[in-house]
Amino acid sequence: MEYIVIFSGLVLMYVYCGYLHVLKLICRFARNETQYADSVESLPSIDIIVAAHNEAAVIKQRIENILSCDYPAHLLKVVIASDRSTDETDHIVDSYPDPRVLLVRCSTGAGKSDAQNEALEHVEAEVVLFTDAESVFRRDFLRELTQPFSDASVGVVGGKMIFTSGADTGVEQAQGYYWQYELKVRECESQLGILAKASGSCLAVRRSVIRPIPSDVGEDCVVPLDAALQGYKIIHAEKAIAYDRMDSTVTSEFNSRVRMTLRNWTGTWRRAELLNCFKHPGIAFSLWSHKILRWMSPFFVIIASVGTTMLASDSVFWTIAAFCMALFYLAGIVGWMSVKFGFRLPLVRTIFSFLLANAGFMVGVIKALAKKKVIAYR
Repeated sequence: MEYIVIFSGLVLMYVYCGYLHVLKLICRFARNETQYADSVESLPSIDIIVAAHNEAAVIKQRIENILSCDYPAHLLKVVIASDRSTDETDHIVDSYPDPRVLLVRCSTGAGKSDAQNEALEHVEAEVVLFTDAESVFRRDFLRELTQPFSDASVGVVGGKMIFTSGADTGVEQAQGYYWQYELKVRECESQLGILAKASGSCLAVRRSVIRPIPSDVGEDCVVPLDAALQGYKIIHAEKAIAYDRMDSTVTSEFNSRVRMTLRNWTGTWRRAELLNCFKHPGIAFSLWSHKILRWMSPFFVIIASVGTTMLASDSVFWTIAAFCMALFYLAGIVGWMSVKFGFRLPLVRTIFSFLLANAGFMVGVIKALAKKKVIAYR
């Protein structure tokens, strides 16, 4: 039992701390500073697919935000993939006065991925960018995002998503620590050429690389994996800044974790060849460390917690370990209370966010193993 508990603890330390330090160490000895072409002549044509379902409140501003980006007008088109919206979304898009804006109304109403697949039938540009109706691009976003495509070996480029929230509930603050860690990991993986994921609301891909997106798997998961299977690199564009809304309630954050884990676990195992360290050593290393082990971390948390409790009477060391574990969960409860009642306690909020995320991971994995299907926009 002792060895199992120690192993579980080491796995958790590796997933949430050690992996990033390993990547940073490797990056120090394997610097790969790539210079991309930075001229109007090198910019590719780009079609932007905006997935939308009843987004009348924001769709006009979204279109205007995209068209206001610093990018040659003749190289840019906006395709609104409306999943049978029942509000004024379709009317607003269809009556928009700019010919670069196209409405594609999904005929099946089966979800985001199917709407995106139908929109793909109407794209002709060299690069396709997937985004959401509530996202916002910085003015130089498109230029920064498309620069890496001047390298023929690059198949997917993901932007740097910065999450914001108008509510001061404390959930967004706790999430922020997690997201900053995630961005640092992506930056290192990108430098090493082993990145295999991107944010779905700022994900660009060569049109020739795209494969149909399964209805129960998100584009943020399967598009980078398909590119990696074809031998292309996935790049994290640090200077391509986009903004999106962050979940600001405990329930919405938990549901988001469940949904993302379910869809991404399913998509990753459908591309299981990339998990083979003999065929794809770099990508397999990143997928196991960055995704699979993270999604499995709640099970290691449970093993460590139960095992430590069972061993508490064996020695002073395990008694102290059990006491520390109890304090950890107590801090999580205090963190939940600080979020609920608005107390500014960053450390305990972070612990609560960790426990909440792990609960979402666990439910998502269990649902995936039970073959539960989720179709959602956020």
